[in-house]
Amino acid sequence: MSCMLQYLYHDLILVENQIPWLVLEHLFNKTSATQSTQAEETTLAHLALQFFANIFSSNALNIDTPYDGTKHLLDLLRNWLVKSSGNDKVDKTGWEPIPSATDLVDAGIKLKVGDSKERSILDIKFNNGSLEIPSLLIQETTEVIIRNLISYELCSLKCTDRITSYVVLLDNLINTTKDMDIFTSSGIFNNWLNPEEATQFFNKLYHDAFLKKYYYLELCQEVNKYCQRRCPRWHALLMRNYFGTPWAIVSMFAAATLLILTIVQTIFVEILSCHEN
Repeated sequence: MSCMLQYLYHDLILVENQIPWLVLEHLFNKTSATQSTQAEETTLAHLALQFFANIFSSNALNIDTPYDGTKHLLDLLRNWLVKSSGNDKVDKTGWEPIPSATDLVDAGIKLKVGDSKERSILDIKFNNGSLEIPSLLIQETTEVIIRNLISYELCSLKCTDRITSYVVLLDNLINTTKDMDIFTSSGIFNNWLNPEEATQFFNKLYHDAFLKKYYYLELCQEVNKYCQRRCPRWHALLMRNYFGTPWAIVSMFAAATLLILTIVQTIFVEILSCHEN
C-alpha cells in the first residue's frame, strides 16, 4: 500500500508505542545473523535514522553520530536532533519573545536557510543581521513527530527542553500566513500544506507545554537588540519602497535626475541674473 510508509512514520514515533531499545536490537540481530559482513556492519540506529531522516528534510542528512544508552526509537530520534546541533547547554535562565518574521524583515534582518546537511534543524544562528534557520520539511506527519518529541521531553526527567524551545521560537516567528510565505520563499520551509494549515500548525503545537530552560534566549536577545537599531530598518524600508522593482529604480533615477537638472538650472539663472546686474 502506498500509504503504509506514512502509517509507519506515525505509529513508530508515538510515545505510547515505544518498545525498549534492547528488545528492538535483539530482534535486529536475529534478522541480520545470516546477512553478509557488510550488512552486519550497519547498525540498527543507523537504519532507524535513515528511515526517519526524510521526516524533517528532503535532503540527505548526517547520521554518523554514535548514540549510547538509547532507550527507544523516540529517544534515538531526539538524541540525533539534539547532539547533531552541538548546543545542548544554556547559561542563562528566562524567556524573551522575538518579533515575527514580517517584523524582522521590516527591521532589516535577513532570513536565510542554513545548511541542513551539516547541521541539525535545531542549530539556528544569528550573525551580522542574518538569521540562519536550517530547512524544515512540513508535511502531515511533521506535527505528530514534533508533538511526541515534546511529550517525551515533558515525561522524561533527564530530557532538556531542546525540542520545545525550538517550537517556541518558531511559534514566535510565525503568526500569520505572511510570515509563513516569508519562510517558504526563503527556502527555510519546504511546505507541503497550505499556508493557513501550516501557520496554525505552529501556533498550536506546544500548548500546555512547560518550558524549564529556553535554549534560544541569547539568540532572541541579540535579535531584539539588532531590531532597535535604526540604520538597518531605514535601509530595509528604502530598499522595499523605492528599490524593490526595476520600475521603482527607474522612477527614483528619473526623479533624482530631474531634481539635479532643476538645481543646475536655478544656479545658472542666478549666475545670469548676477551678470546682468
